[in-house]
Amino acid sequence: MTTQAYEVIVGANGEQPQENAIANASGKLFGELHGEDADVFDVNVYGGGEQDYGIGLCVAFESESIAREALIEDLPFVESFVGVHYEEL
Repeated sequence: MTTQAYEVIVGANGEQPQENAIANASGKLFGELHGEDADVFDVNVYGGGEQDYGIGLCVAFESESIAREALIEDLPFVESFVGVHYEEL
């Protein structure tokens, strides 16, 4: 089975604590993916303080899906997403 992984950067308000920004970004993304099974294997935080956060959620899915890529790309709160390397241990 092919695993597809991305870093999805979700915009979040910079005035909230970092932990809340991560939780809110994750909730928004997975709320739109409607229960797809995924492994969040890394989280990167960009910005914060006087500027908004960019929360980079590194997510691996068990299969490739062009429809999923299109959905992620069209979400208004997603700033960008790129394919990343993922190796299951």
